[in-house]
Amino acid sequence: MKISVIAFYYEWNLGDAVIGDCVKDRLQRAFPEAEVGLVDLFGRTAFPKRELLPMERYRALKKRQRLRFFCEKYTPLKKETSHEEYVFHKILPELKRAADTDCDAVVFAGGQIFADTLASAVAYLTSQFTQRNIPVYFVSCGAGAMESRKLRQEMRTVMHHPMVRLVTVRDHPDLISERFQVHAVQTWDQGLWASETYPIHPSKNGKIGLGIMYPFDIPEHRIRGFYLNMIAFLEQNHIDWCGFTNGSDMDEVFAREILQTAAQKWPSCMQKLLPCPENPAQLTEQIASFRGIISLRLHSHIISAAFHVPAIGINWDDKVRDFYSLCGLPERCVSAAEHPEKIWQIFGQAEREGWPVSMIQEKRAETLRILTDKMRKDLPALS
Repeated sequence: MKISVIAFYYEWNLGDAVIGDCVKDRLQRAFPEAEVGLVDLFGRTAFPKRELLPMERYRALKKRQRLRFFCEKYTPLKKETSHEEYVFHKILPELKRAADTDCDAVVFAGGQIFADTLASAVAYLTSQFTQRNIPVYFVSCGAGAMESRKLRQEMRTVMHHPMVRLVTVRDHPDLISERFQVHAVQTWDQGLWASETYPIHPSKNGKIGLGIMYPFDIPEHRIRGFYLNMIAFLEQNHIDWCGFTNGSDMDEVFAREILQTAAQKWPSCMQKLLPCPENPAQLTEQIASFRGIISLRLHSHIISAAFHVPAIGINWDDKVRDFYSLCGLPERCVSAAEHPEKIWQIFGQAEREGWPVSMIQEKRAETLRILTDKMRKDLPALS
């Protein structure tokens, strides 16, 4: 019995790679007699060569992306669709190789794959596998921006195939159910298994990790102000800290720019950015070593929860707020406009109270059980 786990894996935002590793590891433990393999959603076989561009190039990219989404949503120009069609045809040879994978079942391993940016690849692979009568399972997927009616219809068509056996989502089950006319089940992100997937025992460095991201949904002057104000507070109060990223090249360049600005007043800031992680295990080890984190990227918080590291989320996307709400901790996700003193006060409470460990363990086990029970029912050889 061969199971293929498909994840948006070889991408420098390493949060999605963490999900892929966790799902593969859980399935291999649940079905020890099966052969569980990992396939990149775009058919890639290695991380791309890291290339740090000037920050102005990333700013231009942000403007183009915002323009494409605006055109798709409010005009007949359909710029987002044309861009995604270009990307799809560019990667089609790799997608065909991924679709030819020899397997008996396919599991899409979470991430924000229900979005315009990935929908073409997801729809293509799903159609190829279901045409071969291979059961397909979506586990703990995220609902991203999907303004294209064309892409939404493509996804709706493939999701209605009888070989699509399960759809579970980490956020907005009602939205996904309505968008694709399917029954989407609320579950938890599989990255919460990180503490068992990666055999690491990090030594605590006692630092506060400041997770730096260049978000597309917050004006740059506002997010720059947040980071510089937060750094000023940490420095003035002699709190040991360092900056980190989830691996994204864009985030790395932005982080260096932020720390260079801060170094005009506190020169030591130039040495306070951790090396960019080169794989998901390195990212996990960095986060697990902190005293606590204040961060934007969702999977920095999920990894923190897995390793019981106190965390405060900065809300730039609903998925961060939704994660904290699921945990029963909405107060730990704050606006980038919040004062550093208030953020530090909330962090102190998070440090004293910790994560709801029992609930998280129960919910992640339930999430896995929903998938494995369904697979055993569909595939008797796994029983």
